[in-house]
Amino acid sequence: MQPILTALVAGALTSAPSHHPDYFPLQPGNQWVYRQIGQIDLPPLVVAVSGVEFFNEKSWSRVTGLPSGDVLLRLEEDGRLLAYDQEAGTEHQWLVFGADECEPFDTAMDPCTGTASIASRAAEIRIPIGEFNDALQILYVPDICADAGLAVDHYLPDVGLIRREAITIAGRRVWELVYARLGGGTYVTEPAVSFTLALSQEFQPVGPMTLRARMTLRNGRVEPILLWFPSGQRFDVAVRNAVGETVYTWSADKLFAAVVAEEELGEGERNYLVDVPLDLPPGTYVVEAWLTTRPRQFAATASFVVPYPHESHGMGPVGESCPRCRPGVSMPGSPPYPARNRGSDGQCGIHPVHRHRTPIRSRLPIQ
Repeated sequence: MQPILTALVAGALTSAPSHHPDYFPLQPGNQWVYRQIGQIDLPPLVVAVSGVEFFNEKSWSRVTGLPSGDVLLRLEEDGRLLAYDQEAGTEHQWLVFGADECEPFDTAMDPCTGTASIASRAAEIRIPIGEFNDALQILYVPDICADAGLAVDHYLPDVGLIRREAITIAGRRVWELVYARLGGGTYVTEPAVSFTLALSQEFQPVGPMTLRARMTLRNGRVEPILLWFPSGQRFDVAVRNAVGETVYTWSADKLFAAVVAEEELGEGERNYLVDVPLDLPPGTYVVEAWLTTRPRQFAATASFVVPYPHESHGMGPVGESCPRCRPGVSMPGSPPYPARNRGSDGQCGIHPVHRHRTPIRSRLPIQ
């Protein structure tokens, strides 16, 4: 185990006896976040211990967030991890952490997997949170399902499950631990990998505005990020209005080479920059930008505003009603304008809500 992570978990509370490593800490409040990798896009998996309940004079920890649903678990002194079926009032064996290496044992963890065994107690593994040489590796044997079931698990002492590989009808699926909160104050997390979007906009006195989008992929890890692109396209940008309608897609009028490519990003960052000409009515808009990897892994959003035109553009006779200042006339998202007449200089008065609108030809950074 890496020294820094060893120090982190050394103080974590454990429920198992000291002569058995705690491969599944079940203290209330513990939480694990896993990145799911597969042929289809899947959201992060958040597993947590929500509390302790009592059945048959035993305490059971309720674990939430598993794909199969909530489960009541208990770690026995001999290293057996048991699950409790409330409806049937029966206990079932999930794992035997105290088993000898290569000694098969029954498991009821997955309906498609009936037998498991410990392949190693000193397995080497490299995952987002680090590199380790003391992982517990468990191998599973398929039972009644030909194309589904658990394949391999890796557990870390005082941390829990850090990686799982399974076979599903949709193909291979992998969980990798990216964050854990343990013992009420111990945190384990992967080095920062982020994807951000920054916008700036430039208004012209005539013609459409120009929106500049800068996408930045940052890798704070030593190991490189592997990016798999199904074509020559590397990113895309979409603009949506206040009601969620897509009013612009950057790739809509473009063609890309049908060439599959794999790229690596080492420690550092990569930027993608695009200028988007937009001719939009006043209002608030949301920009979504993403890398066109498969599966889709990196996306970000930001918003910008197209301001309403200044009331001072029109000239006319003194006292004439200004078109934008008539009672009951309003723009989307703004209250009705009160009556306004042209002043002695022939210009419309400016309604208070428009006194701080962005001037023409200004550049407005969007946070």
